[in-house]
Formats: sequence, C-alpha cells, structure tokens
Amino acid sequence: QLSDMDAEASYAPVTDATVATVTAVPIDNRGQRGTDTTKTMSERLQELQEAKDAGLVTEEEYVEARNVIIGIKGITPPAPAFAPAPVPSVATPTVPMVPSAPAGEQMVRERADPASIFDRTKYPNGGPRGDQNVCCVSFICLPCTVLCPLHALATCGCADLVDCYTSLPCKWIPCSPCDPNSMDPLWFFSQAHGWAASHGQLHTVMVLAKNGADIEKVNGAGFNARSDAAREGHQHVVRWVDEWRAAGSPRGSACCAPAPSRPAARAGAGVVTSHDMQGCWLLCGLPLFWEIAYKGPLNNDANRYTENGIAFLLGVLPCPVNETWTRNGNTSSFRKDSNGGDVVDFQSGGYGNEKGWICKCKMCPL
Repeated sequence: QLSDMDAEASYAPVTDATVATVTAVPIDNRGQRGTDTTKTMSERLQELQEAKDAGLVTEEEYVEARNVIIGIKGITPPAPAFAPAPVPSVATPTVPMVPSAPAGEQMVRERADPASIFDRTKYPNGGPRGDQNVCCVSFICLPCTVLCPLHALATCGCADLVDCYTSLPCKWIPCSPCDPNSMDPLWFFSQAHGWAASHGQLHTVMVLAKNGADIEKVNGAGFNARSDAAREGHQHVVRWVDEWRAAGSPRGSACCAPAPSRPAARAGAGVVTSHDMQGCWLLCGLPLFWEIAYKGPLNNDANRYTENGIAFLLGVLPCPVNETWTRNGNTSSFRKDSNGGDVVDFQSGGYGNEKGWICKCKMCPL
C-alpha cells in the first residue's frame, strides 16, 4: 500500500529528455514526488497504474497523479539565475474583433438583390453533366413525359417555353400542364423544379420560382430543388437557391427588372419581326415529328429569334430543340443559322410554314 506523505521538498521540471533521470520516492495518491532518483518515470507510472487497479486510488486521483508525474501540472520549474528586468508595457487601444463572414456568405449578401435574382444574364444556366442524357431520360420516363409535359420541358432546359406556359392564367388550375407546382404520381410525386435542378437547368429553376413554383417543397423521396441539385453535383443551382433565400424568396414579375423596350424592325414596313412571333408555338410535321417550342427575339433583335423546346420524333421520341433563325433579306422569311436550306415563311406573327408541309402555329403570346 502506498504511504501518504507530505512532499515539501523542492521540485524539478520533467521533460522527455529527462525521463530516465527524473524520479521520486514512492508517490502518494496525489502523485507528489521528492528528490529520490531511484525510479524512472515509467516505473512510477506503472506503480500508479497498479495502485489504481488495486482500488487504492480513485479515477480522479489517478488522473491528477499521472499528470503530475509526466509534468503536465504541479511542477514548478527552477527560477533563473538572473531574472531579467521587467519591461514596462505600453497600453494599446483595444479594437473589437468582428469575425468576417466566409467568402461564400459574402457573395450571397452582395448578390441577394430581389431586383436581379431572376436576371438570367447574370447566372449561367450550367446544364446537365456529361453523363446526363436528357433525351434518354425523357424516353425512359416516357409515361411521365406524356402525363406531365412541363416536367419534360424542365428536364430539357426549355426555360423560355416553361416561362411561357407557367405565366398563363391556367397555371392556377391544379395539375394542369401550366401548373408550376404539378406533381407526377408516377415518380415520387416529383415536380418540375426537381427535374430541372437535378439536371443543372438553372434558368428553368429560376423561371419556375418566379412564376410561383414552391422550390422548397420536397417530393415523395424527400428532395427539393436545392437537395436535388446538391445530390447531382450542380453547385451553381445550390448557390442560386441560397441567394434566392437570402433575397427573401421573392416570386412574381413585380420583383424583376422591367422588360426591355422593343426596337423598331430594321426591315421594310409590314414585315413580321421576332417580337411579333414571341410566345409558345406548336409545330406539326406529321408523321415525322411534332414539337412544342418557344420563339422570341435573340438579344432583343427584331431580325433574329431563338426557338427552344422539345420535339417528338415519330410522335414519341423526345428530343430537345435549341435553334437560332435570322431574317432572310427584307422579307418575313427566316432562315435557320445551322442549315440555310430550312426557311420559314411567316404570314403573320402567329402562323408560319416551312417547306410547305411543316405548319407552325402560335398557341399563346408572351
């Protein structure tokens, strides 16, 4: 049994370099030591462990004694031979330290502006990863595509067409093709914003949120727009959702910058301009294909327009469409930029014909 002793002797500092030489007389339950150098530190620690195992010291006493032995506490180093003269301290003003926000949060604070949160020119769309094929997805999920065409358009990134549909008055009819909050019962009650976010289609997520989609709502699998994007590695969508939240989760056109004014056409009088045809269109070239698409001016140019949507080859095979057309001379005809042989003759801003057998009709203006 360890003897209880009152250690009044001088103490010496213990370091790794002096483990083999610094020892003490048998310790008490506080780990005190004197000047005896007959035991090494390892022997003293072993002796203390044996005392603990035998129940002679409590856990608290063991920890305290061990700390004293290895020099963590209870050691008073010897005073230096010559103590340096105290240096007078100079009082310095205390400046409160304000922790700076992380760089990501600073960016969110700077850009969280409701007036520009839906400005697509400030946010690149991103799009699907290289291994995400939206055509295959739309075909494999063909029943979902037929039941919820808005979801297929969101998957393909047809932001303008989605914007057109979800801006119509019928969007307030639940489960209608224009309802931005429609759910697909065939796929975990998913919503259009989830399909868009999963495939990195940021611009489509933006127009859905602007037109009333609840992008915070989770589907049957427990995902919403942000978590869908995070799961699929589309961090640009995640960052935008964070900025949208920081801006107060705005919705509606009231928070957006006013649309640019329409310039006068540079063609002759009476010709159809790209502004005249702006809206949602149905293109029919049966039996080869049919298509739903958005047509609108490119960079507010009255002589050029974009067409983006989704075509169904042979009536069933979905294929994304993203084309640019330019006015042909001083007429109401427009020629496809990627294939000069494709020309559409517009009789008005709501009807056109291509090659005599492809009819194009505007379903609703924008």
